[in-house]
Amino acid sequence: MTIDWRHLASCLGTPGSLWDTPPHKPGSDRDQLVLTARKAFAICARCPVQSDCRADAEEHHTAGVIQAGIAYDSAGIPSRACGHCGHQIVARNGALAKYCSSACSNLAEYQKARTERLAA
Repeated sequence: MTIDWRHLASCLGTPGSLWDTPPHKPGSDRDQLVLTARKAFAICARCPVQSDCRADAEEHHTAGVIQAGIAYDSAGIPSRACGHCGHQIVARNGALAKYCSSACSNLAEYQKARTERLAA
């Protein structure tokens, strides 16, 4: 008898809501959703079966969840890195978004304005 890799996963027994990518809705507490998603990334980072999980995500065209340390948007496209801090963008539209949180967006805008002021 072979043990299914899922029984060895670090996420076994965690709430399913932890693995949903946060929806991008105006007025939602996006920063809290990002912090929750980063907890999921931390669990994935120490998982002994991450490669099996990644293969499963690719095979089953995963969408709208975090799996194997990757946030997949609602179309199943892996999210890209934040343009400010480099963390993975975890919104359902992560393939389109530029920043992972409002804090990174605000800092990037501040730095851009500062650079423009200094250049003038």
